[in-house]
Amino acid sequence: MNKTTTSNFHNKSKQLPPIKTEKPDPSIIKLSDEKKYIALSRQDFNNSIIQKWGEIIINKLPIRRTNHVSFIYDNYFYIFGGRDINETKMNDMYRVKLDFSEESNEKWEKINYEGKIIPNCVSGHKGLLIGNLLYIFGGVNITERANNKVYIFNIDDRRWEEREFSESEVLPLSSHSMSLVGNLIVVVGGYSKGQFNEKTFLYDYENNIWDYYPKDKYEDEKEEEKKEENEKEENEKEEKEEKNSNFPENEKNKRDGKKILEKNKSFNKLINNINNKMTFSDNTYNRRTGVRKYYKQKKSRDYH
Repeated sequence: MNKTTTSNFHNKSKQLPPIKTEKPDPSIIKLSDEKKYIALSRQDFNNSIIQKWGEIIINKLPIRRTNHVSFIYDNYFYIFGGRDINETKMNDMYRVKLDFSEESNEKWEKINYEGKIIPNCVSGHKGLLIGNLLYIFGGVNITERANNKVYIFNIDDRRWEEREFSESEVLPLSSHSMSLVGNLIVVVGGYSKGQFNEKTFLYDYENNIWDYYPKDKYEDEKEEEKKEENEKEENEKEEKEEKNSNFPENEKNKRDGKKILEKNKSFNKLINNINNKMTFSDNTYNRRTGVRKYYKQKKSRDYH
């Protein structure tokens, strides 16, 4: 049984038609006399029968790179960041107009940023275009350390906005995936501090709030402990406020206490003086009686 099935399989595979290798369609290719160029490729999905890739050869301007972000806006193809052949990170942005006609002579154009905020050189980051805003998250810098910042680039104004977060809100990530679901940016996978990320992060970009799933094992207990600590701190603050509000009454009590102590001290002195006098008189009385007893004993000895 096995031999027949395998032989039939090989016979069927031999009967398949050979794959045709066609030359690129000149209508979607722009040739260049220069040897140095940056090549863009596209696939023609309009033809349902033959789907093929074409190459758009454009004069070289940007440095060759990988692990960058690319997107299309207003019929322009943009690239941002990435690393070159020497593993050098970049934070530059270029664009080129997508004109597939033979007469076009489009070239790469460097985007000059406006304002003081400019992202760090980064590679392995992800980008997402929402309207005219480009959201960039994560990636590694020149020291190969991942970050958890969100940069927002306004394409029309050419200005950047920076949003910083703590690691308790979102982990520093690189080589992750990022998609838009409703009003949430969903971040999945990637690396964080040399380890695989198992959490899914959700970013509400309108309200600037992060959340993640699944939660830690003892996340509920940690939250309860935090609540208890916050309640204790609030109670301590309330007690301090009450003490501060009763400041004059406390001062009055302190003064009254001092007066009572002073009275007790004077009273104790009086008692001590009385005791001293009583002991003095007792001592004199004992001395007198002792002298009398001594003379009486002496007289009796002399008489005998």
